[in-house]
Amino acid sequence: MENISMEGIRIESGLSLDAKEKIGLIVVKDALTRYKRPTVVWSGGKDSTVVLDLVRRACSELKMAMPPSLN
Repeated sequence: MENISMEGIRIESGLSLDAKEKIGLIVVKDALTRYKRPTVVWSGGKDSTVVLDLVRRACSELKMAMPPSLN
């Protein structure tokens, strides 16, 4: 797992969008490497679409295939 310094990414009103994105990628990468059959529930809404994009990007960075879809 990569080490990311959180120094300098905090803004007055809380975490910046960039910081939230980096944290999200860390969490998703951890889940993808920790669990045998990770699952993402996608409802088509904004939040689940963002999570699906994070999973896609994390898989690309880890050089692994996307988890299979359930039909």
